[in-house]
Amino acid sequence: MIVGLGNPGKKYARSKHNIGWMVLDRLMKDHSVSPARLKFEALFGEARIKGERVMIVKPMTYMNHSGRAIRALADYFDIPHGDIFVIVDDIDLSFGQLRIRKSGGPGTHNGMRSIVDHLRGEDFPRLRIGISDDHPRGDLAGFVLGDFPKALQPELDELLDRAAGAVEDYLARGIEYSMNRNNG
Repeated sequence: MIVGLGNPGKKYARSKHNIGWMVLDRLMKDHSVSPARLKFEALFGEARIKGERVMIVKPMTYMNHSGRAIRALADYFDIPHGDIFVIVDDIDLSFGQLRIRKSGGPGTHNGMRSIVDHLRGEDFPRLRIGISDDHPRGDLAGFVLGDFPKALQPELDELLDRAAGAVEDYLARGIEYSMNRNNG
């Protein structure tokens, strides 16, 4: 299961917090996948990417309740937590930096906290994508819910390509390879 975190609605479509969905959109375009089903508070579809059968998932619960949808799908389709790969924004990483981890805590990210709480554990791989070089220390919600500046569009497109490639590396050659190739 490849999960991108984001918020539903046109208002949030280009927000920094929705970069997980943007990466999924890039993967779906590159592999002709359509998230055609809406069930368990998630939009999802199935595809073959790099020889692996995967489920592409966009929780429709809003960011802070993402774990509800992920847990329901994982339980229904009997997907082990170690096979749930989450793509998420990270305000503490510089814009464009990728960080893949096998497991770990949620940090300050409420969407990740929801997943950890609902799965009752931290043992699932994730791709954290840096969205900030200099964010305001006060109004974090306003910052992450704001759109990427138009001037960053070329760099954002390149970042989405690299992040989609990191997911493909994970699917084709495993977590260690993807970490070694993409972290930094």
